[in-house]
Amino acid sequence: MSEDEDISLKILRLKKLRRMMAEASKQSVPEAPKPQEEPASSKLLRYLTDRGDEVLDAAKALNPELVERVAEVLLRAIDEGRVRPPISGGELLQLFRSLGLDVKISTRVAVYKKGETRDLKDFLEESWRQM
Repeated sequence: MSEDEDISLKILRLKKLRRMMAEASKQSVPEAPKPQEEPASSKLLRYLTDRGDEVLDAAKALNPELVERVAEVLLRAIDEGRVRPPISGGELLQLFRSLGLDVKISTRVAVYKKGETRDLKDFLEESWRQM
């Protein structure tokens, strides 16, 4: 008889445990999704001037991981007071180039004459033809 009682007790315990687990799973509140932290490069945009955003985007296209690490270090340096904002696009470009990232920025030179803006190339070609 004692074996039957032991088995029936184990069965009762298992049923009770299963019931308690079912109740606990019903009562458990699903965790709210954590808001994703803004990437460091996006935070850095606040401190950039001139064409800094263009430099950052061009560098991101070449090596996004390096840009994120550089942005984190720059933000930390700004917080500690070692770097004073604003950071110009030229300074950022120089930093990336010193780190070995050859960032290319498109540059356009325009000429404004008689209410018309044209590329320097077009202006020089036209001037050359007129000579």
